Amino acid sequence: MALLDLYRSLGIIDQRLARAIAKDKKGHEAGNLVYCGIHARRQTKTADGKHTKRVLVATALFPPEEEGGAWTMRAWTPLIGAWVPYRQAVAAFHASDYALHVDGKGETDKERWAEAASHVEDALASLVRDELEPGMGYVVMVDGHACRRMWTGLHNENQSYQKDDITDPRTWLPGHGKGKNAPRKRPTAVIRMNVAPDEVPQYVPVPRESDPDTEKESILFASAKLHRADVDFGSPFWILFNIPRNYQAKGGDLGKTFTRWDAVPGKGGEEGERETNELKTPWWAVTATEIYPVGVANGVDRTMLSRVTARLCHQTVAWSDRSRYPVPLHAAKQLDLDHPQHRRSAPPEERGDEAADE
Repeated sequence: MALLDLYRSLGIIDQRLARAIAKDKKGHEAGNLVYCGIHARRQTKTADGKHTKRVLVATALFPPEEEGGAWTMRAWTPLIGAWVPYRQAVAAFHASDYALHVDGKGETDKERWAEAASHVEDALASLVRDELEPGMGYVVMVDGHACRRMWTGLHNENQSYQKDDITDPRTWLPGHGKGKNAPRKRPTAVIRMNVAPDEVPQYVPVPRESDPDTEKESILFASAKLHRADVDFGSPFWILFNIPRNYQAKGGDLGKTFTRWDAVPGKGGEEGERETNELKTPWWAVTATEIYPVGVANGVDRTMLSRVTARLCHQTVAWSDRSRYPVPLHAAKQLDLDHPQHRRSAPPEERGDEAADE
């Protein structure tokens, strides 16, 4: 794990990604794309209560030049202004203050989030112009919950519309801006990630027939595979269920057979009459990650994009289990989390008029 963490800090990803993506039915197509992660966060106000800070970090995962080689990662921040190896971005970003997007020129939170989105357009324009080989496509991965104030095309209510149907002046999706600063090439797709438990469908255990010995209903085991959710209209989305490590630990598998409502509280007494307190035993809860491809270019398979995103969640950089976000988005977020000045995100009472966008 320490060696893998060192690889991450150097911007070098081991060959697991190449092997995992190559296993896909359309591995050749998936292996020729660059995967870009955009992390955006508004930090809580400063001590004087006058300023807020919007943090932007972008990373890009590049396929190997030779088949079976290691994937490499580059990063971009507004302060650096260029795509540099991840190791250089770590040093430069952590050596500087959080002086990015302090307030901006906009008078409202919506306008200032639009300014932050314009910086992302600059990053993607630089990626297309300076980093991509001719004919190479790129996929943008964002946290839909954190970035919904930046791009209106991420909202559920707008999925039945086209960008020309919306009068909102904000950019429709990352990489879809207009003007001289917009990327010359739009992304192959935008992957909207969401891990908010109150917005993502959660795993619901389905009871089997009661066990005659214990008279308890057995619970079907949650599959950790990628599940496609069919919808009545529009494009489908995919759900990736995550089984926590505590489930695999000794004594942590009670949730496989029954819920806490059926757990025995236990009792003392003579040997042979005692019953274990199952409520005190480690329990677990399944989490879920939503993968929703939007803005997909013509001829690109949405299923392939979802499978690759799930593989990038499963093949973690410095962790033996699955992460909530794919590698490029996880690496971008980690740059922010490791910053010496990192504080919690702004609580709802400090968000002002931006709460209306939620």
